[in-house]
Amino acid sequence: AKTKATLLPKIIPLDELGEDETIDTFNINPPIPKLSRRFLLTQLIIKKLESHENIPRHDVANSLAIELENFLDEAQTHNIGLNNLEKILPENLASHWQSTLDFLNIIKDNWPKILEDEKYNDKVERRNKLFELISKEWSENKPSDLIIAAGTTASIIATRKLLKAIMDLPTGLIVIPGLDKTLDKKSWEDMDETHPQYSLKGLIEFLETDRADIKNWPYQKNYSKNLYREKFITEIMRPKETTNEWLKLSDKEKKEISKNISIIEPEDDQNEALTIALAIRHIEDTGEKSCALITRDDELAKNVSLILEKWNIKAENSFGNTLIDTQQGTYLQLVLDVAFGNFSMISLLSLLKHDLFCCGLEKEDTISLVHEIEINYARGKAAYKTLEELGNRIRLKGKEDKLLIDWFQYFLDSISELASFNHKKKVSFSNILRSHITCSERLASSQNSLGINRIWAGNTGETCSIFLSEIIQNSEKMGEIKPESYKSIFSQLLREEKKQNTFDYHQRIRILSPIEARLIYHNIVIIGGLHEGVWPEELKSGPWLNH
Repeated sequence: AKTKATLLPKIIPLDELGEDETIDTFNINPPIPKLSRRFLLTQLIIKKLESHENIPRHDVANSLAIELENFLDEAQTHNIGLNNLEKILPENLASHWQSTLDFLNIIKDNWPKILEDEKYNDKVERRNKLFELISKEWSENKPSDLIIAAGTTASIIATRKLLKAIMDLPTGLIVIPGLDKTLDKKSWEDMDETHPQYSLKGLIEFLETDRADIKNWPYQKNYSKNLYREKFITEIMRPKETTNEWLKLSDKEKKEISKNISIIEPEDDQNEALTIALAIRHIEDTGEKSCALITRDDELAKNVSLILEKWNIKAENSFGNTLIDTQQGTYLQLVLDVAFGNFSMISLLSLLKHDLFCCGLEKEDTISLVHEIEINYARGKAAYKTLEELGNRIRLKGKEDKLLIDWFQYFLDSISELASFNHKKKVSFSNILRSHITCSERLASSQNSLGINRIWAGNTGETCSIFLSEIIQNSEKMGEIKPESYKSIFSQLLREEKKQNTFDYHQRIRILSPIEARLIYHNIVIIGGLHEGVWPEELKSGPWLNH
């Protein structure tokens, strides 16, 4: 049979709209790389502290820079210009706010100039500008192609303006996700910002349309079968002002909307993870139905995933794993523990026994020498204050054991440059980072393999290598730091970066965040972490803005 050629639609995530060559970027500067932004803000904070004759801890400055990034993003998301910082809080808090405001002036007075010199834009500010220009362009020169905006709740004004421009196009279409059309009018009008439909309500009002005029998606599967489940969601999310409507539910409705729903209240986090894992295992064993755990708690997701792996069930976890928890991340941390920490045999033996550590010999030979050090120089022996002291003891006591002496001297020589940074007041972040990586690679070298090939092999190694390369590329912007702060800064960077495993996942089992869960249908859904502080998320009082 003859078939016509089909051109597939071009799908672009909203956040990547300016990164696609088919969309005009209007010569707006690109977004500043994440690490470049972090390091530049850290240096701004350090200079501010030094100007007040404070002695800054660079690891604390790095943590403050993370919060400052969040503050900048939030202010730009809500279109609060840096020149309007004084207007964020009411007058009666002005005296308390003044000290914070004085500190925040570092971004008002310096950050725009830094971005201009670097030829970058903040990502959120760039998105706002781009959406506004695209909206204006499409309003004046309407495209002939079909344009569909789908899946966004448009909680920010820039996105709402873009959707309004698309709606006004002859070929424009907006698909609103999860709009509750059954909620009564009074409840719809009374809902506050804590209600999950509040953002959609704001979008509909901005679009100047009526909820009743929005059509149901014609291709939705099983829509008629899920009416009672939709009713259940409507009722449990009903605004408190109209909860009296629960009394009007008939016995049949109460029975139908709660059908096939079970509630389990575990005693603690560990019990919750085990209970969920057991439920998923039961579903996997007893049929062909698909199952998803949906949660906002990445720790719960991690614990459930680990339990399932013990039963050889590899569930796709959309949260990923932080680099600090990988084999490479642990190894890099152990190198720093020995080079920068208060020396102890525990930290030394932890490094010597790591799978990636070979120190110039094959792994079997390394294991034998480490065992010899543990038996003859660690167990029941006096504590050594430094690595050099342990090295001198090995040379004196083990004169005939040339292999052990040479091997440990190789270890001392490899780590000496990195450890020498300890004795300096300030060091270049770039220099100490490169020394750390070089030292780690040399200690990972075996007799027949270079350390660079052993550490960065495989998918995880490649991911770590790419991320470290990004840090190196931006490291000059961090300037000089106190050496004792390096370990905390490096750990924080690894803790923020996540990787996705690439092994074969179970086809019917997934662990998802609420965002990913919107896109995939499953026969059975487990919602986990439904307790205060996780879901709903606890509002944090940051150093810059008390929510």
